Amino acid sequence: MRLGRNLRLAVVSLMLTGCQSHDYHIKGEAHWLQDGDTIIVADENGHELGRSLVNGGTFSLTGSTSTATMCQLFASAEPDNRLWLFLEGGLIYVELHQEEGESRVSGTKVNNEWQLLADSIKLLGNEAVGLAQQSIGSDSSRQRDITLRLQQLKLQMEEAVERAARRNSDNPLGRYIRDNYRADKN
Repeated sequence: MRLGRNLRLAVVSLMLTGCQSHDYHIKGEAHWLQDGDTIIVADENGHELGRSLVNGGTFSLTGSTSTATMCQLFASAEPDNRLWLFLEGGLIYVELHQEEGESRVSGTKVNNEWQLLADSIKLLGNEAVGLAQQSIGSDSSRQRDITLRLQQLKLQMEEAVERAARRNSDNPLGRYIRDNYRADKN
C-alpha cells in the first residue's frame, strides 16, 4: 500500500512531535502531609506554574514546558522546605520528606543526574558538618587536621560539580551549572 506524500509527511511529523514532547507529568509522594494539603511547583523566581492537592499521601502535576528549566516544588504548609528539580518533558518522580535535605527527584536523565550531584554534595557536606562540630574544643593539632580535611572536602565538592557539568555538557543541567556555578579559586 502506497501512502500519499502528504500522509507520509503527517506520519513523520507526528513521530517527531512524539519524540520531542515537552509535556511533563510529576508523580509524587508526600506521606507526611494531610489529604487536601497543596503542593506547588514554581519557577526559580517563585512564580507559580502549577499546584496539586495531596490525596492519600500522593500528588500529581501535569503540564507543558517549552524548555527544561530549574524549578522548585514544595508543600504550601512548609514553603521553606523546597525540592529543586528540572521541569522538563517526561515522567518525573518526586519523594517529598519533611526532613530538610531528604526529598528526592528522579525519572528523567537530567533529574537523575541532578539527584546524583545532590547526593554527592550532601555526603561531603555531612562529613564537613561533623568535622566542624568536632573542632569545637579540640587542641590546635586536631584543629589543623580538621582544617586540612575541610579544605579537601571543599575541593571534592567543587570537583563533583565540575564532573557533573562535564558529564552533562549537552543538556540543561550542564548549562545550568555553567551559568550559575563559580568555584572559589582562591
